[in-house]
Amino acid sequence: MTRNSAVGAYAAAITLTLSIGFVGGPAAAPQQAPTAPPAKQKPADPNSIQNLISGLNIGPLMMSFGGASGGMIDFTRSNERILIERTDVRSELFIEPEQRDLLSDIDQQGTQQLQMKMVQTVLQNTVNNPDFKALAQLGNGQKPNPGVLQDVLNTSFKAMQDGLQAFQASIDAKEEAVLNAKQKKRLHELDLQWRGLLALSDKKVADELTITADQKAIVDAALKAYQEVQTSVFEPLMSQAMQLNAQTSNNTRAPRTFDQQEVQRTLAAAMESDTMTKARASAEAKVKASLTAEQLAQWKKMLGQKFYFTRLD
Repeated sequence: MTRNSAVGAYAAAITLTLSIGFVGGPAAAPQQAPTAPPAKQKPADPNSIQNLISGLNIGPLMMSFGGASGGMIDFTRSNERILIERTDVRSELFIEPEQRDLLSDIDQQGTQQLQMKMVQTVLQNTVNNPDFKALAQLGNGQKPNPGVLQDVLNTSFKAMQDGLQAFQASIDAKEEAVLNAKQKKRLHELDLQWRGLLALSDKKVADELTITADQKAIVDAALKAYQEVQTSVFEPLMSQAMQLNAQTSNNTRAPRTFDQQEVQRTLAAAMESDTMTKARASAEAKVKASLTAEQLAQWKKMLGQKFYFTRLD
């Protein structure tokens, strides 16, 4: 799966989730967008959509969906499965031809399974979620209470994140079994360099550095601040998707639309924006300031020799 297709898969999943929650029913198959909305179509209330989005804790899910297929960094877990598919990383690890073939087979199977898992996860926690069904059956055109809907969505998001992370861990184990001890060690170092100090939000990494409870609170707060910025950057895209679904709900013949290429461009630009770069730098600075000199020295040792990742288009 390429980086762009991963972003598209993530965007489709998150848009489907939000559209189901707002409209009260699953979206139909994507179709070509109309050049202009019908003249009699009632516009959606942007305030209600904005209020709904602002109450959602989508940061963890965004990283989990994006990190699952390479669309963005998931600081809370290993990104080794994504890194090992990179040409520059494979060269650094001196991957043998036999290993390359085995890893390619695992990745191909894992990608197909991941795509199905993402769809199943969304369906299980939205379309087949009894809480969502109850909200969708309010009747008389009544919209669900935004607060109740936010709670249901946040609970669903957490379940999706947990399910995806558990699935990714199973793929990680298969790929690690292909590597020798030296390759595993270096891949772990590259993963920490890739994730940076926000990797301390991962319990396994935090335990390696003997992070205290007070330091963990600082790490969690820094990650949350980063996720809040990430959410604000992605809000315009989600607002547009939800407004489209809200408008469509007033006209059953109007096609629902999802321009995947446009979404890919929007997400890629957002992830590489100055806003996100500064948010990450700020978060990492807070974490770094909380560490002792001994921990910083140990962290530097855990990173190994500095590696310069090649920019991939």
